[in-house]
Amino acid sequence: MPDENDDDGAIASAEFSGNTVFYLWIITNLILLSSVVGILVMIFWVPFGWIIHKKQLQNASCNLTKRGIAIRKGWIFKAQQNIPLDKLTDISIHEGPVLNIFGIVRISIETAGATPFHLTGLVKSTTSQFRDIVMKQRDSQAGAQVTSSQEGHSNDVLVEIRDILQQINVNLSKRE
Repeated sequence: MPDENDDDGAIASAEFSGNTVFYLWIITNLILLSSVVGILVMIFWVPFGWIIHKKQLQNASCNLTKRGIAIRKGWIFKAQQNIPLDKLTDISIHEGPVLNIFGIVRISIETAGATPFHLTGLVKSTTSQFRDIVMKQRDSQAGAQVTSSQEGHSNDVLVEIRDILQQINVNLSKRE
């Protein structure tokens, strides 16, 4: 997981595991086994499903940029989402017995007022570090926005106080 700024502006990247292909292939086959039609589809899925999941993994990425998280996933049906850091509320890491066997986790990127964006297959050992970097970037960006808005607000208050004092001075000089 690189922490340096790359040419594309990525501060950090989530790392996807190669075990994700096998995990998705197994899970899909188990789902297909649950119906008669699924068993028929498995005749085609068993040899070609591996290739499809491999292409999906090759096209998956999750990068932290200065302004947000850029997510890409999918091969045939692609999804790309850019989540601004100021809208980010939490990144949840989900583990389970099957995911643990493959050494992977699923994350949910939660935003204010929107449905979470899920990514499955991240390397378990580096995902919490990625989450911490993202949350630190979000907090530092939020802190910078609060500081700049407070400075602007305090300047406005000082200008208003100056104007009031000038008005008081004018009123006092009129009385004399």
